[in-house]
Amino acid sequence: MERHRKQKVILRTKIRSARWRGWAHLFYRSFKSLAFSSVLLGLIFTWHRISKLETFIIKSVEVKPQEGILSSKIFNQIAHLKGKSILNFSSRKIVRQIKNNVPQIQTVKFKRFFPDRVILEYRLRKPVAKVVLSLKEKNGQVRYVDEEGIFFSGEFLEKSFVPEIELPNLNSLTPTLQFIKLWFKEKGSEELQISPISLKKIRVNQWGELTAELLEPSEAGRSTEIFWGIFEEKTFAEKRNALEVVWKDLRIKSMQAETVNLRGVPQETPVVLNQKEVVGRVIVRPMEFTQTLQEKTLLH
Repeated sequence: MERHRKQKVILRTKIRSARWRGWAHLFYRSFKSLAFSSVLLGLIFTWHRISKLETFIIKSVEVKPQEGILSSKIFNQIAHLKGKSILNFSSRKIVRQIKNNVPQIQTVKFKRFFPDRVILEYRLRKPVAKVVLSLKEKNGQVRYVDEEGIFFSGEFLEKSFVPEIELPNLNSLTPTLQFIKLWFKEKGSEELQISPISLKKIRVNQWGELTAELLEPSEAGRSTEIFWGIFEEKTFAEKRNALEVVWKDLRIKSMQAETVNLRGVPQETPVVLNQKEVVGRVIVRPMEFTQTLQEKTLLH
């Protein structure tokens, strides 16, 4: 009996001790949360007071580059920042709005120079081609495209030469842009006069075959059509090499080609032309041959 009574007393003591520990832990957590909240509120209040100081009021708003209609347009969108605190506005929101309003812009950087100056720097997308889509829903609209495949209008862009491409559908865009990238990467021989800028136009048919139109530097307004076939990156170098060999041979003969067919390149058996090997079969139709046929037709 006495033993049973002692056990009950010990159990009550343990329960009472556990309750006190629970209350102490709860009090500690509450005090910790209250202290943290007080510090946070103090910081917010201090930040609010500091942001209202005249020292941090924006006095200068700049856009770089400063020239052009687009810079003026962007400046009008951020001019409202003047007179506001440099600490109390979202630069990300402004950058997002500008990029949405002007798709020609590729990058925007917002810089704060404490205590009272902000500068917005932007860079336009660089067009690599002018695209004509033969899609009914696009109504033959002309758009510029950059290397990322982003479409935009020619507004605000500096005038520069870019090749024009005609596409049957958007599935043909990626390989065509890859072709242009490789073409401009390969520096043409000055002797052969196949310079990157001579690439005037690219047409892609419904089967994905590519035809490139090269502007002849020596003859104003005259161009040569290159039947490239289906573009594959692994065969680009061989086709380009074959074209340069043919181009040099035409120069030696003082001739210009109306068409050069590279669909047969590469093949297993190489062909020797002008002491250089061309892997595959190239079909060339000289411009003079075409003119002779036209003259005979007119005579008859």
